[in-house]
Amino acid sequence: MTQAKHTKSFLFVLGFSCPFPGAGWNRISYLARYLMDHGIACSILSTFFPLTIKRAHAKKMEICVAKNIRIYNIIPQIPVENPFLIILNNLIAFIFSLPFCLFKRPDLLIISIWPANQLLCAFWLSKLLRTKLVIDYRDEVEENWISYGKKPRFFYELMKKVLIKIYRNSYLVTPTTPAVADNLEQKGVRNIHIVADGVDTTLFKPLDKGEMRSRLNIPEDIFVLVFLGYVYDAYRVDIIVKALRILKEKNARNESKYLLIVVGGGKIKELLAYADNLRVSSMVRYVGVIDDPEEVVKVINAADVGIIPYGDNPSLRRMFPTKLFEYTACGIPVIGTLYDDSILAKYLRKHSIGITVPPLDSKSLAKAIEDIRNVLKNQSELNSNALSFARKYDKAKIAEELLSRLLKGD
Repeated sequence: MTQAKHTKSFLFVLGFSCPFPGAGWNRISYLARYLMDHGIACSILSTFFPLTIKRAHAKKMEICVAKNIRIYNIIPQIPVENPFLIILNNLIAFIFSLPFCLFKRPDLLIISIWPANQLLCAFWLSKLLRTKLVIDYRDEVEENWISYGKKPRFFYELMKKVLIKIYRNSYLVTPTTPAVADNLEQKGVRNIHIVADGVDTTLFKPLDKGEMRSRLNIPEDIFVLVFLGYVYDAYRVDIIVKALRILKEKNARNESKYLLIVVGGGKIKELLAYADNLRVSSMVRYVGVIDDPEEVVKVINAADVGIIPYGDNPSLRRMFPTKLFEYTACGIPVIGTLYDDSILAKYLRKHSIGITVPPLDSKSLAKAIEDIRNVLKNQSELNSNALSFARKYDKAKIAEELLSRLLKGD
Protein backbone atom coordinates (compact mmCIF):
# COMPACT_ATOMS: atom_id res chain seq x y z
CA MET A 1 0.00 0.00 0.00
CA THR A 2 1.35 3.44 -0.93
CA GLN A 3 1.95 5.62 2.10
CA ALA A 4 0.62 9.18 2.19
CA LYS A 5 3.22 11.92 1.75
CA HIS A 6 3.05 15.22 3.60
CA THR A 7 5.14 18.32 3.01
CA LYS A 8 5.70 18.95 6.71
CA SER A 9 8.70 19.48 8.97
CA PHE A 10 8.62 18.59 12.66
CA LEU A 11 11.29 19.46 15.23
CA PHE A 12 11.62 17.44 18.43
CA VAL A 13 13.29 19.00 21.49
CA LEU A 14 14.78 16.82 24.23
CA GLY A 15 16.62 17.79 27.40
CA PHE A 16 19.25 15.07 27.07
CA SER A 17 22.21 14.42 24.83
CA CYS A 18 20.85 12.05 22.19
CA PRO A 19 20.78 9.18 21.69
CA PHE A 20 20.62 7.95 25.28
CA PRO A 21 19.31 4.75 26.88
CA GLY A 22 15.97 5.66 28.38
CA ALA A 23 12.21 5.83 27.95
CA GLY A 24 12.24 9.41 26.64
CA TRP A 25 14.63 8.61 23.80
CA ASN A 26 12.85 5.34 22.92
CA ARG A 27 9.52 7.13 22.73
CA ILE A 28 10.66 10.10 20.64
CA SER A 29 13.00 8.19 18.32
CA TYR A 30 10.28 5.69 17.45
CA LEU A 31 7.76 8.43 16.76
CA ALA A 32 10.26 10.39 14.65
CA ARG A 33 11.11 7.32 12.60
CA TYR A 34 7.42 6.57 12.11
CA LEU A 35 6.74 10.13 10.93
CA MET A 36 9.70 9.98 8.55
CA ASP A 37 8.29 6.79 7.06
CA HIS A 38 5.10 8.74 6.42
CA GLY A 39 6.77 11.60 4.57
CA ILE A 40 7.35 14.12 7.36
CA ALA A 41 10.84 15.57 7.73
CA CYS A 42 12.00 15.26 11.36
CA SER A 43 14.98 16.65 13.25
CA ILE A 44 15.91 16.28 16.90
CA LEU A 45 17.33 19.25 18.80
CA SER A 46 18.95 18.23 22.07
CA THR A 47 21.54 19.17 24.66
CA PHE A 48 25.02 18.43 25.80
CA PHE A 49 26.42 18.68 29.31
CA PRO A 50 29.99 19.69 30.25
CA LEU A 51 30.74 16.11 31.30
CA THR A 52 29.63 14.75 27.92
CA ILE A 53 30.77 17.53 25.63
CA LYS A 54 33.01 15.29 23.50
CA ARG A 55 30.25 12.74 23.05
CA ALA A 56 27.73 15.46 22.27
CA HIS A 57 30.02 17.05 19.68
CA ALA A 58 30.45 13.72 17.95
CA LYS A 59 26.68 13.15 17.87
CA LYS A 60 25.41 16.60 16.89
CA MET A 61 25.15 15.93 13.14
CA GLU A 62 24.62 12.17 13.33
CA ILE A 63 22.00 10.53 11.18
CA CYS A 64 19.94 7.97 13.09
CA VAL A 65 19.72 4.38 11.95
CA ALA A 66 18.78 4.40 8.25
CA LYS A 67 15.94 6.86 8.78
CA ASN A 68 17.58 10.21 7.93
CA ILE A 69 16.72 11.73 11.30
CA ARG A 70 19.32 14.34 12.16
CA ILE A 71 20.24 14.79 15.82
CA TYR A 72 21.64 18.16 16.83
CA ASN A 73 23.20 18.13 20.32
CA ILE A 74 23.91 21.87 20.27
CA ILE A 75 22.25 23.28 23.40
CA PRO A 76 24.70 23.53 26.33
CA GLN A 77 23.02 22.82 29.65
CA ILE A 78 24.02 22.64 33.31
CA PRO A 79 22.52 19.37 34.64
CA VAL A 80 21.56 20.72 38.07
CA GLU A 81 18.02 21.68 39.02
CA ASN A 82 17.59 24.83 41.11
CA PRO A 83 15.68 28.09 40.53
CA PHE A 84 18.61 30.02 39.08
CA LEU A 85 19.68 27.23 36.72
CA ILE A 86 16.15 26.49 35.50
CA ILE A 87 15.91 30.09 34.29
CA LEU A 88 19.51 30.16 33.03
CA ASN A 89 19.17 26.88 31.12
CA ASN A 90 16.02 28.14 29.40
CA LEU A 91 17.74 31.39 28.41
CA ILE A 92 20.78 29.51 27.09
CA ALA A 93 18.49 27.14 25.21
CA PHE A 94 16.67 30.07 23.62
CA ILE A 95 19.91 31.75 22.50
CA PHE A 96 21.24 28.58 20.87
CA SER A 97 17.90 27.36 19.50
CA LEU A 98 16.68 30.58 17.89
CA PRO A 99 19.11 30.70 14.92
CA PHE A 100 18.59 26.97 14.39
CA CYS A 101 14.80 27.32 14.33
CA LEU A 102 14.91 30.39 12.10
CA PHE A 103 16.88 28.31 9.61
CA LYS A 104 14.74 25.17 9.92
CA ARG A 105 11.33 26.89 10.18
CA PRO A 106 9.53 23.78 11.47
CA ASP A 107 5.78 23.44 11.07
CA LEU A 108 5.57 21.85 14.51
CA LEU A 109 7.66 21.93 17.68
CA ILE A 110 7.39 18.86 19.93
CA ILE A 111 9.08 19.13 23.31
CA SER A 112 9.40 16.10 25.55
CA ILE A 113 9.31 16.69 29.32
CA TRP A 114 10.87 15.72 31.81
CA PRO A 115 13.14 17.66 32.13
CA ALA A 116 11.59 21.10 31.73
CA ASN A 117 14.84 23.00 31.11
CA GLN A 118 13.77 23.85 27.55
CA LEU A 119 10.00 24.24 28.04
CA LEU A 120 9.99 28.02 28.48
CA CYS A 121 12.39 28.25 25.55
CA ALA A 122 10.17 26.10 23.33
CA PHE A 123 7.11 28.19 24.22
CA TRP A 124 8.93 31.44 23.39
CA LEU A 125 10.12 29.97 20.07
CA SER A 126 6.64 28.78 19.13
CA LYS A 127 5.23 32.28 19.70
CA LEU A 128 8.07 34.02 17.88
CA LEU A 129 7.96 31.66 14.90
CA ARG A 130 4.16 31.30 15.00
CA THR A 131 4.66 27.54 15.09
CA LYS A 132 2.39 25.01 16.77
CA LEU A 133 3.77 23.62 20.05
CA VAL A 134 3.10 20.06 21.20
CA ILE A 135 4.10 19.14 24.75
CA ASP A 136 4.90 15.45 25.09
CA TYR A 137 3.95 15.16 28.75
CA ARG A 138 5.84 12.06 29.94
CA ASP A 139 6.20 13.27 33.52
CA GLU A 140 4.20 15.53 35.83
CA VAL A 141 7.25 17.67 36.41
CA GLU A 142 5.45 20.52 38.21
CA GLU A 143 3.75 18.03 40.57
CA ASN A 144 7.02 16.28 41.34
CA TRP A 145 8.72 19.56 42.23
CA ILE A 146 6.15 19.99 44.99
CA SER A 147 5.91 16.31 46.02
CA TYR A 148 9.67 16.00 46.47
CA GLY A 149 9.81 19.19 48.55
CA LYS A 150 11.90 21.31 46.18
CA LYS A 151 12.93 24.61 47.76
CA PRO A 152 12.29 27.48 47.80
CA ARG A 153 8.71 26.29 47.62
CA PHE A 154 7.31 29.66 46.48
CA PHE A 155 9.48 29.49 43.32
CA TYR A 156 8.27 26.02 42.36
CA GLU A 157 4.67 26.97 43.13
CA LEU A 158 5.12 29.93 40.78
CA MET A 159 6.74 27.71 38.14
CA LYS A 160 3.83 25.29 38.44
CA LYS A 161 1.41 28.10 37.56
CA VAL A 162 3.63 29.18 34.64
CA LEU A 163 3.86 25.64 33.25
CA ILE A 164 0.10 25.08 33.51
CA LYS A 165 -0.47 28.31 31.59
CA ILE A 166 1.93 27.07 28.89
CA TYR A 167 0.05 23.76 28.69
CA ARG A 168 -3.23 25.62 28.24
CA ASN A 169 -1.78 27.77 25.46
CA SER A 170 -0.01 25.03 23.51
CA TYR A 171 -1.48 23.35 20.44
CA LEU A 172 -1.57 19.91 22.07
CA VAL A 173 -0.52 18.14 25.29
CA THR A 174 0.08 14.39 25.08
CA PRO A 175 0.00 12.71 28.53
CA THR A 176 0.76 9.00 28.81
CA THR A 177 -2.22 7.81 30.89
CA PRO A 178 -5.92 8.63 31.32
CA ALA A 179 -5.30 9.51 34.99
CA VAL A 180 -2.69 12.12 34.06
CA ALA A 181 -5.06 13.48 31.42
CA ASP A 182 -7.80 13.83 34.03
CA ASN A 183 -5.41 15.69 36.33
CA LEU A 184 -4.52 18.10 33.52
CA GLU A 185 -8.19 18.70 32.76
CA GLN A 186 -8.79 19.62 36.40
CA LYS A 187 -6.15 22.34 35.90
CA GLY A 188 -8.01 23.74 32.92
CA VAL A 189 -6.00 22.06 30.15
CA ARG A 190 -8.36 20.98 27.38
CA ASN A 191 -6.10 20.41 24.35
CA ILE A 192 -5.25 16.80 25.29
CA HIS A 193 -4.56 13.63 23.33
CA ILE A 194 -3.42 10.57 25.31
CA VAL A 195 -0.30 8.92 23.88
CA ALA A 196 0.60 5.83 25.90
CA ASP A 197 4.28 4.89 25.93
CA GLY A 198 3.52 1.53 24.39
CA VAL A 199 6.07 -0.90 23.03
CA ASP A 200 7.52 -1.99 19.72
CA THR A 201 6.18 -5.55 19.63
CA THR A 202 8.37 -6.41 16.64
CA LEU A 203 11.39 -5.90 18.91
CA PHE A 204 10.17 -6.69 22.43
CA LYS A 205 8.90 -10.26 22.21
CA PRO A 206 9.38 -13.63 23.91
CA LEU A 207 12.66 -15.47 23.29
CA ASP A 208 13.90 -18.84 24.49
CA LYS A 209 14.43 -18.42 28.24
CA GLY A 210 16.94 -21.24 28.52
CA GLU A 211 19.12 -19.76 25.80
CA MET A 212 18.94 -16.27 27.33
CA ARG A 213 19.91 -17.63 30.75
CA SER A 214 22.80 -19.56 29.26
CA ARG A 215 24.15 -16.29 27.81
CA LEU A 216 24.08 -14.74 31.29
CA ASN A 217 25.27 -17.90 33.07
CA ILE A 218 22.10 -18.17 35.16
CA PRO A 219 20.94 -21.66 36.24
CA GLU A 220 17.46 -22.79 35.22
CA ASP A 221 16.25 -23.34 38.80
CA ILE A 222 16.82 -19.73 39.96
CA PHE A 223 13.82 -17.40 40.12
CA VAL A 224 14.92 -14.22 38.37
CA LEU A 225 13.51 -10.73 38.86
CA VAL A 226 14.50 -7.88 36.57
CA PHE A 227 14.45 -4.13 37.15
CA LEU A 228 14.89 -2.05 34.02
CA GLY A 229 15.45 1.68 34.48
CA TYR A 230 17.09 4.47 36.39
CA VAL A 231 17.75 3.95 40.09
CA TYR A 232 16.66 7.11 41.92
CA ASP A 233 14.03 8.41 44.36
CA ALA A 234 11.01 7.42 42.27
CA TYR A 235 12.15 3.80 42.01
CA ARG A 236 12.96 2.25 45.38
CA VAL A 237 15.07 -0.67 44.21
CA ASP A 238 16.50 -0.84 47.73
CA ILE A 239 13.13 -2.25 48.86
CA ILE A 240 13.64 -5.20 46.49
CA VAL A 241 17.07 -5.79 48.05
CA LYS A 242 15.52 -5.70 51.50
CA ALA A 243 12.89 -8.22 50.38
CA LEU A 244 15.67 -10.53 49.19
CA ARG A 245 17.22 -10.25 52.64
CA ILE A 246 13.90 -11.32 54.19
CA LEU A 247 13.74 -14.33 51.85
CA LYS A 248 17.30 -15.27 52.78
CA GLU A 249 16.57 -15.00 56.51
CA LYS A 250 13.50 -17.18 56.07
CA ASN A 251 15.59 -19.94 54.54
CA ALA A 252 19.36 -19.78 54.04
CA ARG A 253 18.99 -21.83 50.85
CA ASN A 254 16.97 -18.99 49.33
CA GLU A 255 20.24 -17.16 48.67
CA SER A 256 20.80 -19.50 45.75
CA LYS A 257 17.16 -19.53 44.65
CA TYR A 258 16.52 -15.84 43.84
CA LEU A 259 18.34 -13.30 41.71
CA LEU A 260 17.64 -9.63 40.94
CA ILE A 261 19.06 -8.30 37.67
CA VAL A 262 19.38 -4.51 37.46
CA VAL A 263 19.69 -2.81 34.06
CA GLY A 264 20.28 0.95 33.92
CA GLY A 265 22.01 3.84 35.62
CA GLY A 266 21.54 6.12 38.60
CA LYS A 267 22.49 5.42 42.20
CA ILE A 268 24.05 2.05 41.43
CA LYS A 269 27.01 2.28 43.80
CA GLU A 270 24.70 3.03 46.71
CA LEU A 271 22.41 0.15 45.76
CA LEU A 272 25.22 -2.39 45.50
CA ALA A 273 26.72 -1.16 48.77
CA TYR A 274 23.33 -1.63 50.43
CA ALA A 275 23.09 -5.17 49.08
CA ASP A 276 26.56 -5.91 50.39
CA ASN A 277 25.67 -4.45 53.80
CA LEU A 278 22.60 -6.74 53.97
CA ARG A 279 24.76 -9.68 52.88
CA VAL A 280 22.73 -10.40 49.75
CA SER A 281 25.22 -9.18 47.15
CA SER A 282 25.21 -12.65 45.56
CA MET A 283 21.46 -12.19 44.94
CA VAL A 284 21.88 -8.92 43.01
CA ARG A 285 23.53 -8.67 39.62
CA TYR A 286 24.13 -5.33 37.92
CA VAL A 287 24.61 -5.68 34.15
CA GLY A 288 25.19 -1.99 33.41
CA VAL A 289 23.57 0.54 31.07
CA ILE A 290 22.58 -1.25 27.87
CA ASP A 291 22.21 0.99 24.81
CA ASP A 292 21.14 -1.71 22.37
CA PRO A 293 17.42 -2.50 22.84
CA GLU A 294 17.91 -5.96 21.35
CA GLU A 295 20.26 -6.76 24.23
CA VAL A 296 17.72 -5.38 26.71
CA VAL A 297 15.13 -7.78 25.27
CA LYS A 298 17.49 -10.69 25.87
CA VAL A 299 17.96 -9.75 29.52
CA ILE A 300 14.22 -9.38 30.12
CA ASN A 301 13.65 -12.80 28.57
CA ALA A 302 16.08 -14.35 31.05
CA ALA A 303 13.78 -13.24 33.89
CA ASP A 304 10.60 -14.68 35.37
CA VAL A 305 9.09 -11.42 36.63
CA GLY A 306 9.57 -7.71 36.02
CA ILE A 307 9.61 -5.34 39.00
CA ILE A 308 8.19 -1.81 39.21
CA PRO A 309 9.27 -0.60 42.68
CA TYR A 310 7.51 2.76 42.92
CA GLY A 311 8.12 4.82 46.05
CA ASP A 312 5.46 6.72 47.99
CA ASN A 313 5.25 9.85 45.82
CA PRO A 314 1.48 10.48 45.41
CA SER A 315 1.86 11.64 41.79
CA LEU A 316 3.04 8.15 40.83
CA ARG A 317 -0.56 7.00 41.30
CA ARG A 318 -1.28 8.37 37.82
CA MET A 319 1.73 7.00 35.93
CA PHE A 320 2.53 4.04 33.69
CA PRO A 321 6.27 3.40 33.25
CA THR A 322 7.53 2.21 29.87
CA LYS A 323 9.01 -0.87 31.52
CA LEU A 324 5.45 -2.17 32.11
CA PHE A 325 4.98 -2.58 28.35
CA GLU A 326 8.49 -3.91 27.77
CA TYR A 327 8.15 -6.57 30.47
CA THR A 328 4.73 -7.74 29.31
CA ALA A 329 5.68 -7.74 25.60
CA CYS A 330 8.36 -10.28 26.50
CA GLY A 331 5.69 -12.39 28.19
CA ILE A 332 6.66 -11.92 31.83
CA PRO A 333 4.25 -10.75 34.56
CA VAL A 334 4.84 -7.82 36.89
CA ILE A 335 5.16 -7.15 40.60
CA GLY A 336 4.50 -3.52 41.50
CA THR A 337 4.92 -1.67 44.81
CA LEU A 338 1.93 0.57 44.34
CA TYR A 339 -0.87 2.42 46.05
CA ASP A 340 -3.99 0.28 45.77
CA ASP A 341 -5.91 3.08 44.05
CA SER A 342 -3.18 3.84 41.50
CA ILE A 343 -3.95 3.43 37.81
CA LEU A 344 -1.12 0.91 37.44
CA ALA A 345 -2.43 -1.26 40.30
CA LYS A 346 -5.89 -1.19 38.74
CA TYR A 347 -4.52 -2.28 35.35
CA LEU A 348 -2.45 -5.11 36.84
CA ARG A 349 -5.59 -6.44 38.50
CA LYS A 350 -7.95 -5.78 35.57
CA HIS A 351 -5.74 -7.57 33.05
CA SER A 352 -4.44 -10.24 35.48
CA ILE A 353 -0.81 -9.55 34.63
CA GLY A 354 0.77 -9.31 38.06
CA ILE A 355 0.69 -8.70 41.80
CA THR A 356 0.68 -5.45 43.76
CA VAL A 357 1.93 -4.66 47.26
CA PRO A 358 2.02 -1.34 49.14
CA PRO A 359 4.97 1.03 48.49
CA LEU A 360 8.04 0.58 50.70
CA ASP A 361 6.66 -2.66 52.23
CA SER A 362 9.55 -5.12 51.92
CA LYS A 363 7.78 -7.88 53.89
CA SER A 364 4.78 -7.86 51.57
CA LEU A 365 7.11 -7.74 48.59
CA ALA A 366 9.02 -10.79 49.81
CA LYS A 367 5.75 -12.70 50.18
CA ALA A 368 4.61 -11.55 46.71
CA ILE A 369 7.83 -12.86 45.18
CA GLU A 370 7.24 -16.25 46.79
CA ASP A 371 3.56 -16.25 45.79
CA ILE A 372 4.13 -15.42 42.13
CA ARG A 373 6.91 -18.01 41.94
CA ASN A 374 4.47 -20.66 43.12
CA VAL A 375 1.78 -19.46 40.70
CA LEU A 376 4.16 -19.59 37.72
CA LYS A 377 5.20 -23.14 38.63
CA ASN A 378 1.66 -24.38 38.18
CA GLN A 379 0.31 -22.41 35.22
CA SER A 380 1.31 -19.85 32.60
CA GLU A 381 -1.89 -17.77 32.41
CA LEU A 382 -0.04 -14.72 33.74
CA ASN A 383 2.43 -15.02 30.87
CA SER A 384 -0.24 -15.23 28.17
CA ASN A 385 -2.17 -12.37 29.80
CA ALA A 386 1.00 -10.25 29.72
CA LEU A 387 1.41 -10.80 25.98
CA SER A 388 -2.23 -10.00 25.27
CA PHE A 389 -1.97 -6.79 27.30
CA ALA A 390 1.19 -5.59 25.52
CA ARG A 391 -0.32 -6.11 22.06
CA LYS A 392 -3.02 -3.56 22.92
CA TYR A 393 -0.28 -0.94 23.30
CA ASP A 394 1.71 -1.52 20.13
CA LYS A 395 3.66 1.63 19.27
CA ALA A 396 2.78 1.54 15.59
CA LYS A 397 -0.93 1.84 16.33
CA ILE A 398 -0.30 4.62 18.89
CA ALA A 399 1.90 6.55 16.43
CA GLU A 400 -0.71 6.20 13.67
CA GLU A 401 -3.39 7.71 15.90
CA LEU A 402 -1.10 10.59 16.92
CA LEU A 403 -0.13 11.33 13.30
CA SER A 404 -3.81 11.56 12.39
CA ARG A 405 -4.37 13.99 15.26
CA LEU A 406 -1.37 16.16 14.36
CA LEU A 407 -2.49 16.44 10.74
CA LYS A 408 -6.10 17.08 11.66
CA GLY A 409 -7.47 20.01 9.73
CA ASP A 410 -4.58 20.13 7.25
